Amino acid sequence: MTEKNFSADVRRHSFKPANIEDESAQYAGLDKEKGVLEARRVGEEMKIVENAPAGSLIFIGGATEAARTVSTAELYGEGLEQANKDKADVLVLTREKIKSISRDAGGYKKAIEEIAKIVNDNRDKKIVVDFPMFINELSFGRHWGFFEKKSKSYFNYLMKKYDFDEDKAFAEWVETGGLTDEEGLQGPDPDQVADEYLRGLEKLEQFARKYAKNRPITIGAVGHRWELDAFIVKLATGRVSSENFKKICDNKLTAENEGVRLEIKNGEVRIFYRGKDYTRKLKQDAEKKS
Repeated sequence: MTEKNFSADVRRHSFKPANIEDESAQYAGLDKEKGVLEARRVGEEMKIVENAPAGSLIFIGGATEAARTVSTAELYGEGLEQANKDKADVLVLTREKIKSISRDAGGYKKAIEEIAKIVNDNRDKKIVVDFPMFINELSFGRHWGFFEKKSKSYFNYLMKKYDFDEDKAFAEWVETGGLTDEEGLQGPDPDQVADEYLRGLEKLEQFARKYAKNRPITIGAVGHRWELDAFIVKLATGRVSSENFKKICDNKLTAENEGVRLEIKNGEVRIFYRGKDYTRKLKQDAEKKS
């Protein structure tokens, strides 16, 4: 695990459309009413700015290959802009503003330089940079083999076995470590998925720190349930299991827009989830592997 110092807010995406005609034209992958409104509302109510130390860079930079994660992150930024519009010590660069900077600069490479200048010229402010990117370690499709069609049958097997009750299907996944007595069916290892999630956040922190040296960093990311829940259980307990899923999550997977806040400092992680907080030394994970 990591000994880098940063904070993070990681959430599940907003509501998907039930039918294709219900999909938002502007925010791909989301229900045009509930999905959009709820994500923007959550953005307005998020405490990611308030929780960040003075002078922080808040980089909402993580998403998956699914458009609904990018759209959700974009709406969080819009909500944060609305909530902080009257605060002189907060500057929010929404995804739309960054697109505009990119057009004016002649591409994203030059836009990054412009954004870095804005960040470093406003060291007295908390700055939100809302530009979600695909992070391989957060990928739902890659973890489940959807791209290669290797493990999709395993996922479908679990869903059908429990009549599409995802909470029960998830509990079996973490209890068996992705193994079944069905020949040829194997899913990803829950602990490895959780570890990859943290590595994805580390990559975002490293990217942000290149352009905002000597500033506190808070990372924002949007992903999917199952991987996110495995990540939460692993952070809080050190091991993904059905017992720990019950202990931490009460056997209930994350709802839309729900997530976890974490602070990593000097090899220790503090997790804030569903009104409770947990503190654990990350070096315990390395000791368990040795």
